[in-house]
Amino acid sequence: MASISAMRGAMCMVRLASPRGLCAVQPTSVVAAAQATRTAPPASTARTSHHATAQRHRSASSATSPSLPPVLSMQQLQFWQDNGYLVLPSAIDADTCDGLRKAAAAVVDAFDLSQHPLSVFSTVEQKSDDYFMTSGDKVCCFLEEDAFDKQGNLTRPVSQCINKVGHALHAKVPEFVDFGSRSDLAAIARDIGFQQPVVPQSMYIFKQPGIGGEVVPHQDTSFLYTDPPSVVGFWTALEDCDTHNGCLWAIPGSHKTGLHNDRRMVRTGPGELTTTFTAEPRNYNQSDFVPLTVPKGTLVLLHGELVHSSEANRSNHSRHAYAFHVIEGAAAYCPLNWLQPTAGLGFKPMAAGA
Repeated sequence: MASISAMRGAMCMVRLASPRGLCAVQPTSVVAAAQATRTAPPASTARTSHHATAQRHRSASSATSPSLPPVLSMQQLQFWQDNGYLVLPSAIDADTCDGLRKAAAAVVDAFDLSQHPLSVFSTVEQKSDDYFMTSGDKVCCFLEEDAFDKQGNLTRPVSQCINKVGHALHAKVPEFVDFGSRSDLAAIARDIGFQQPVVPQSMYIFKQPGIGGEVVPHQDTSFLYTDPPSVVGFWTALEDCDTHNGCLWAIPGSHKTGLHNDRRMVRTGPGELTTTFTAEPRNYNQSDFVPLTVPKGTLVLLHGELVHSSEANRSNHSRHAYAFHVIEGAAAYCPLNWLQPTAGLGFKPMAAGA
């Protein structure tokens, strides 16, 4: 991804170490401002300071965080650097997985459809309504596009119509707060290069039987841009995931070529509740993808520039997963990202007991 330095003449960046820093100058054209970042080196180069070599970081982190011993082996770190993802089977025990599922079920049980704007989440025709844009500090339910008939009525019980819950589970629901405070997850973040890991968002994804929506190929940096780019997804399988119920697919090594087409989803202006994409998506060859078929309890790390996706779930089995994203707290966070810290909830530090 191009550096955002060229953009600073048009707008300032919010540095997470100083969350009260606000944009001093408004861009006259948000798309033009975002596109002005296309002149610098690719993200794989820009990220060097953040994701340099694991060996160098491991030495530094062991000196500053003696309570967080290394979790990943050098072989795992090499695979991560080469491929842009890392599969860690049995990272999360079954009881914890079941506890997260019960907590999500409780959220759904409390969901009042009569008070809901019928907000649908779809990556095929991605739209950003007010409910979505203001969900960063809340626990909100988003419906499956295929849960409705032609008359706009739900075709099944509400609990089987929810696409995902987001985007502040990690800060609002005790079971997810506790999960995000695990020392092993904080140690993994430091193993892969984070110095000040913070969590801007989280999602519980249901991938409902029969109607679980497709997630089109994308790179997470498009949605959570920092300078330098730093986002990493921590994705936990709460059920077995295979090619029938909508497992993840990824293009190994695709993180090495930066943000494709410099495509970003940005607000149409600071504080606006509408978004636009700065470029069209790239077309990918399906034969380049590999399926990440994983059992329950697997943790999958996803580099921000890794191209990944999941197919629709047309099977009779759900594919529950919990994902949160981590960014570098010392990096500059773009005020045009769809997700913004609020007065009520800043980005939560990722640390044991935080």
